[in-house]
Formats: sequence, C-alpha cells, structure tokens
Amino acid sequence: MDRMETVKNVVANRGRAIADKAKELTQIAKLKAQIVSCEEIIRKNYLEIGKKVFEAYDEARSCEEENAELSSHEQTGQDGNPTVSKLTKASAWEARYKKQCTAIDNANKAIEDLRRRIEELQK
Repeated sequence: MDRMETVKNVVANRGRAIADKAKELTQIAKLKAQIVSCEEIIRKNYLEIGKKVFEAYDEARSCEEENAELSSHEQTGQDGNPTVSKLTKASAWEARYKKQCTAIDNANKAIEDLRRRIEELQK
C-alpha cells in the first residue's frame, strides 16, 4: 500500500507541475501577444510618420516647382524688396529625405505602369 501511495503522490505532484507549467506557458503566450500588439502599434506609427514626411516632401516639391515658375518673373514684395523664397524649405526636405521619397515616387510610377500593362492584358 505504501508503494501505491507513493505512486499516487508522484502522479499528483507531476500533474500539479504540468498544470503550473501550462499556466506559465499560457501567461507567456499572452505577454508575447501583447508585445506583438505593441510592436504593431509602433510599426503603424512609423508608417504614418513616413507618410507624413513624404507628404511634406511632396508639398515642398510643389513649392519648388512654384518657385521655378516664379523665378522667371521678378520676386518682389509690395515694398519692392525681394520676397523670401519657399525654395529654401523645399531644399532642406529634399536633402534629408530625397533618397526615400525618390524611391517612393519611382515605385508609384512603376505601379501605375504595371496597372496599365495589366489593363492591356485584360483587353
């Protein structure tokens, strides 16, 4: 009978250990899921920051084009003094983000081209 009691205690102890380990693994899985959620929030915000930077670059580029058009005319204010050019702001953006923004521009142009090719194939 002592042997049966010992086996019973060992099985009960192992069962509790397995249950405790299962609870631990469940908690770890929940925490990892929360980490993934946080990382997704970070990723989405990085994407949004990047989008806003590109929009600012695009706006600055528009200002640059406007300045190029205006540069053919004399840029003076009502007081006769030269006006401050928007070109400085555009150049600062271009210097900092040109590589990435150019890559986005090129990718957008490639997407447009690919969509046209798909349309042609579907005809």
